[in-house]
Amino acid sequence: MLTMPRCSHSQNSSTPVELEMTNVTDWPRENKMSTNLLKTVELVFRRPNVSGELLAHALPDMNRVCDSKLLGVYFRHDFNFSKHVESVVAICNQRLFLSAQLKKQGLRVHALSSVYNAIVLNKTLYALSVCFSYLTEAHKDTLRRVLKRASRMGFTFHG
Repeated sequence: MLTMPRCSHSQNSSTPVELEMTNVTDWPRENKMSTNLLKTVELVFRRPNVSGELLAHALPDMNRVCDSKLLGVYFRHDFNFSKHVESVVAICNQRLFLSAQLKKQGLRVHALSSVYNAIVLNKTLYALSVCFSYLTEAHKDTLRRVLKRASRMGFTFHG
């Protein structure tokens, strides 16, 4: 039976961080999985104005980071998604260039639309529900510009 690791959700928890980390490392072992501690980092989510002095001490033998990529999404300690938006836009621009090359080679509108949906639109929409409420209007406009550019280039098919 697969069970989830036990973790405290309160910043005022009486459970020591070391015990929580033991729970996190024991869970995969109990479920016949492994944890690569060389790739494991600690990311503490907090309000931007919280002083680092108020944070709990870092776990031993673990790097505390300000941002990290998880399942293709860049998370930052203060929920700023600028790095994620920049990454998505860069990848989408590369994929739009690829689509333009396919168009020059004579790929038809229906096929171009399918390629666009698969490699550009899906990349733009992936995990958007996770970070949308944290995006600034500038972030949203940047993503909209990518989609408008694709439309102007004739990669979207309506009908």
